[in-house]
Amino acid sequence: MATGLARRSSKADNNALHCIEMLGLLRQQQRRIVNLYTTLLTRYDENRAMKNTLHTWCAQTLHCPSDQLKAVALGGDAGFRRYYRLHLGEKSFIATDAPVEHIDNHAFVDIAKRLAAVGVTVPEIIGVDYPRGFLLQSDLGDNLLLDQLNNDNVDDHYARALALIVQMQTADSQGLPHYDGAMLRREMALFSEWFMPQLLAVTLSVEESAMIETVFDCLQDIATAQPQALVHRDFHSRNILCLDDELATIDFQDAVHGPITYDAVSLLKDCYVSWPNARVEQWLEDFHCALLEHGTIAAEIPFTQTLRDFHAMGLQRHIKVLGIFARLSLRDGKHGYLLDLPLVIDYTLKAARLLATDYPIMNEFHAWFTRRLSPIIAIQEWSRGRR
Repeated sequence: MATGLARRSSKADNNALHCIEMLGLLRQQQRRIVNLYTTLLTRYDENRAMKNTLHTWCAQTLHCPSDQLKAVALGGDAGFRRYYRLHLGEKSFIATDAPVEHIDNHAFVDIAKRLAAVGVTVPEIIGVDYPRGFLLQSDLGDNLLLDQLNNDNVDDHYARALALIVQMQTADSQGLPHYDGAMLRREMALFSEWFMPQLLAVTLSVEESAMIETVFDCLQDIATAQPQALVHRDFHSRNILCLDDELATIDFQDAVHGPITYDAVSLLKDCYVSWPNARVEQWLEDFHCALLEHGTIAAEIPFTQTLRDFHAMGLQRHIKVLGIFARLSLRDGKHGYLLDLPLVIDYTLKAARLLATDYPIMNEFHAWFTRRLSPIIAIQEWSRGRR
């Protein structure tokens, strides 16, 4: 009997300790919630104050009373910028708050001037306050190419978009950052830093890490061997606007001097819309002919080489994007980008397979990805993609 009482007493003590531990955890969680609420409230107040300051600056720049300028918040992008559409009577403008600790408006203004100088339609810069990160520009509307694409019009839209790439490549790229081996390598490293260990919880062996580094070496060499010109670096259907009789481009502040196939990859292997491979190759062949016509590539360069360069540049970009989308979710709380991962993964595997004939390491990478990562990806909630 004494033993039974002792057991019951011990069990009661354990239950009490468990309750105390749970209470402590609940209190910790309560403190976290309070701290989070306080942080969010502080950020709300800061954002509201910054919006008011931006609004006042825009009114001064446009020489109009502040109360006549109506502001509507717009959806953001993958970065830190906040956008507002300003209405002044029948006119409208786009105001941007770009935190100076993260964004360099000097680059946006510089690239806008370079592109406009060769006839590319970009937003007109109306005013800029570099110390505060404020930018006021013309409003080109919100008629995104992505929303207009269908099977009937895609050939025409992409023909104009590819022509726009060729036109952008005639812009002055002197003084821009070089899309060199170091930059290409930093981008691909996001795959090893965010996609595998943090999103998929995959730890690589020494042999696996060496194999991936060899893949990176190969892609870096192919990219840097291509002819180089101005690269928009994010030329896809969400950054192309359809105007009445032409296309315009935005979000070009990260432009560099780099490989001529990069922007074609961004467009034809878009993370947000896909097309049959045969159609992509036909568009790319048209692009190849345009490059020959403009003297961007030598007359003896065959289409097969442009196609190979395109797939290699594509694999580099896809690998980078896998890391970026994982980081956007895990670090920045932008979880919607995870739903775009399945298409990028499909691009990654197809590009590796297409390159395997010329580069055996790509066959090894494809087999490893399929064996090691695909089963883990298959059980992720985001693996179903967008429906």
